[in-house]
Amino acid sequence: PTTLASARDFWTLRYTSVLEDGSLVVCERSLSGTQGGPSMPPVPHFVRAEMLPSGYLIRPCEGGGSIIHIVDHMDLEPWSVPEVLRPLYESSTVLAQKTTMAALRHLRQIAQEISCDVVLGWGRQPAALRTFSQRLSKGFNEAVNGFTDDGWSLMGSDGMDDVTVLINSSPSKL
Repeated sequence: PTTLASARDFWTLRYTSVLEDGSLVVCERSLSGTQGGPSMPPVPHFVRAEMLPSGYLIRPCEGGGSIIHIVDHMDLEPWSVPEVLRPLYESSTVLAQKTTMAALRHLRQIAQEISCDVVLGWGRQPAALRTFSQRLSKGFNEAVNGFTDDGWSLMGSDGMDDVTVLINSSPSKL
């Protein structure tokens, strides 16, 4: 962000799953009160941007490596910035350089951590922590999909290709 335009914030829900073939799927979309989910008031000095259905599919290749399919679909509310800066908020090239390339650098770091025996200063191995977080995510996803009778409801979607998400907005769960 510049001093000429407010920074952006997102209120998103992310779903991560490992498929049977070892592929990793990460889906993300903005939440809003109109979808039946909880709403979050805008943060002062930020403009609420919208992440439209987006995500990654990371497929392992035979012999090592991966193929990464990326879909970044965001609305950064370019109408709210001065006209001279608007191309920076409308350009998919600039967006890719700022967000997608940062994500790819992070994935490269993960690959290096897995291929090497990297140990962090506090004695933990990043790959072991990642495996633990994947187990937690899988348990969470199974819980969400298994408690439809306990107040969970289906969020609205725009079409057949959307990710199906269940939420529980009862006061005891917030």
